[in-house]
Amino acid sequence: AQISALVPGIPLLVERAGIPSIPDPVPPVRKTQIERLSEALAAEIADGRIEVASVGERVLIRMLKASFPSGGTDLSLAEEPLITKIGDALDGESGAIVVVGHTDNVPVGAGSPLGDNMAVSLARARSAAQMLQRHVDDAARVTFEGRGANDPILPNTTRENRARNRRVEFQIPAEKTP
Repeated sequence: AQISALVPGIPLLVERAGIPSIPDPVPPVRKTQIERLSEALAAEIADGRIEVASVGERVLIRMLKASFPSGGTDLSLAEEPLITKIGDALDGESGAIVVVGHTDNVPVGAGSPLGDNMAVSLARARSAAQMLQRHVDDAARVTFEGRGANDPILPNTTRENRARNRRVEFQIPAEKTP
């Protein structure tokens, strides 16, 4: 008695099955290395502390205001939170991490225990690499090198340009894109 109450009083005619068409699945959009690193380090990029760039077959995170005590080669402990964030971002990427130190072209003062710009850049890269090794899952991925004044990003003609050329970079291999 209850079922007959559910059946409509008017006969229904079904001409075809009402199976909805299901669209093909949309593959997930994979972000590029630059996008992933830039997203992970967005606050630091916005603050002007770092930049992420692609240079040749490398992707790099460039510290724009690396803090070394005046004339010193040890990265300031105040940079540890930034290095922690960089390490977290790089842990999600594959390949070796090369920490590269750079200087401007102003010679180191005569008689300085630091030697020359190449030695300064190498010592600063070593310091940054050692700090980074504490903040990545696989410390063996991290190596370092110094380039001295040999690889400026701007001409060393102004104080501002020289400051920009004094930098530390964290470089990884660019991923191969299909």
